[in-house]
Amino acid sequence: MKRCKKVAGVVLAAGIAATTVALGSGTVNAATQGYVTVKTKTGNMVQYIGKDGKPYTGLHYMSKDEGEKNPHYEFFDKNGYRILNWRYLTKADGLKTSQWSYFGTNGWMRTGWQAMGTKSNPDGKNKEHWSYFGNDGALRNGWQTMGTKTNPDGNNKVHWSYFGNNGWLRTGWQVMSTKTNPDGNNKSHWSYFGNNGWLRTGWQYLTAADGEKTPHWSYFGSNGWLRTGWQYLTAADGEKTPHWSYFGNDGWLRTGWQKIRSSSNPDGSNKEHWSYFGSNGWLVTGTQKIDGKTYVFDSKGWLTSGAPGTGSTTSQQGSVKDGCYTISPLSNSKTVIDIDSASTADGAKVQTFVNNNTFAQKFQIKHLGSEVYSVRTAVTIYGSGLTANGKIAAGTAIVQKKYTGADTQKWKIVSAGKDAYTFKTVDGKYVLDVSSGVAKLAKSTNSDSQKFKLTKTSGYMIRNNRKYYFNSNGQTPMIGIDVSKWNDDINWKAVKADGIGFAIIRTSYGSNSKWEWKTVENIKGCEANGIPYGVYFYSIATTNEEADKEVALVKKILGNYKPKLGVYIDIEDTAVYEKAFGNIYKDPARRKITNLTKRMANSLKASGYKVGVYANANYFNNVLYKNELPDVLWGAYYYTNPNSNPDGLKSPNTDWNLWQYSETGTVKGINGKVDMNTLIKKYW
Repeated sequence: MKRCKKVAGVVLAAGIAATTVALGSGTVNAATQGYVTVKTKTGNMVQYIGKDGKPYTGLHYMSKDEGEKNPHYEFFDKNGYRILNWRYLTKADGLKTSQWSYFGTNGWMRTGWQAMGTKSNPDGKNKEHWSYFGNDGALRNGWQTMGTKTNPDGNNKVHWSYFGNNGWLRTGWQVMSTKTNPDGNNKSHWSYFGNNGWLRTGWQYLTAADGEKTPHWSYFGSNGWLRTGWQYLTAADGEKTPHWSYFGNDGWLRTGWQKIRSSSNPDGSNKEHWSYFGSNGWLVTGTQKIDGKTYVFDSKGWLTSGAPGTGSTTSQQGSVKDGCYTISPLSNSKTVIDIDSASTADGAKVQTFVNNNTFAQKFQIKHLGSEVYSVRTAVTIYGSGLTANGKIAAGTAIVQKKYTGADTQKWKIVSAGKDAYTFKTVDGKYVLDVSSGVAKLAKSTNSDSQKFKLTKTSGYMIRNNRKYYFNSNGQTPMIGIDVSKWNDDINWKAVKADGIGFAIIRTSYGSNSKWEWKTVENIKGCEANGIPYGVYFYSIATTNEEADKEVALVKKILGNYKPKLGVYIDIEDTAVYEKAFGNIYKDPARRKITNLTKRMANSLKASGYKVGVYANANYFNNVLYKNELPDVLWGAYYYTNPNSNPDGLKSPNTDWNLWQYSETGTVKGINGKVDMNTLIKKYW
């Protein structure tokens, strides 16, 4: 926009030779074109004077002829005043079709994706949301095919999104129907839209990131409808082998024993009966051995003989608890199951080897239902499992392969006496055998080389200078980062692709917001890419008043954002505390620092946030009264040489939830060094 100068009490565009203005009326007669600011009774207004000396009215394309380097649309009312904010444009405004459009503070018509309800887009809404405006500036609502030439939304993949009648991008679960959502369907149904607003189709494993307390599989048709009841899944659904599956009214894929009747489960039969679904959700028929007992099912999947044990309609808890284990044969207690050479490759040999407590000898055992388990390898960060190589038959070698959930990767772990277990194939015909020192399938001989002791274990693995912690409860290790303004612009898509599982974002330094200006940008980046995140603020409070101001600022910055990992209070500024309280290792300084931390934590908790404390090991052990703090702890303790410090944390620091182990990490999508963290025990 051209710079302006002031003439005769009003601001005129540079280059205007002569102008007369009736102050208060807004009447302008200009000899040359350009922007003018007119003082009116209601305040200053902007006009654009055309070559004919008259103000523009209606919708105008401001092009290079108007001196614009970036051509765009603006709208001027009947008095020639430029309009800001929302405007419902009609035929009277020169449009063929009426539409809502939005004009920013610079008067430019917005196009493309816009974050509305923010300071940058003062649209009068209290809740922040995304909206989309076409190239014509029209607010989109209803179903839209995004990622196309007609809707250049910056995504490479074509997908459906849905915008409500108010133009808000829908996310999460939505009840779709003709009356409330004009999707062209007469039947009300559920659909799910990811955090990026993309309509989910096909198989979806919904977790806490999707707002689900209990992770489960659901299936959405090609039209995005949530499937419920009986479904015959075929190649059209991405299935190589057609089969029946059943989804409850909640859309959850059913596994294990299920009691079926027509009134609640439309299987076409009037009689209540039992059916059984494998861990993959497939309906079984014919003769089946389940939990060591034989059952017969007819061609419809009805149980015709035997009894379903307890008759529970959900998967039963296995006799072996989920966890991280070493697996030792009774034939030689000094050896354990081991991945040859700690290889991460598909097809790596599984053998017995002397127990040296490396991650090549740690395995995640996870119950899948009906005493069936997966046994995944720590060396691949639980990405692969113990697999019968090719088929389930005597003599088949057991190798490491990427986990797909195939029957060759499933094991029935059954008791073989006190503290001993046998690993059986899912059909019960063969067992895991290590008599030759190499793992293979064999017929049961009840020998000690086919019986194993399971011992819970934990430990660390260093890979590519990243430190993964394997928790004894079998939780999959995660690496995270924490960032602030010092990390500049971040490509969060690249960050996720580089294996980062969570992030913690700084909101503020003390009670001054000027220290951070990328907080919301980083939060949006995490949400758009499905990265769980938390936030932290650097506290320098030494009084209750200062503490309250710091917390108030954090709440203001977060607004409606709900960080899943919670809000962390960063306690580390020794210089500030010693100046205010004296020696931080003595009372009353320790008491005052702890009390201020508790005060801030309680205020955040009262607002519904998870709350944690960040500090270094010295502060947790010698300054803060740790037993009075929130349960969630994030500790800093840097290692310099991983090989000389393989264990890293020692007691009592294992009560931390997160460990910041390095400040010199590298992550794709971030320029320079970044703080690295490993998850010790999950709390969200």
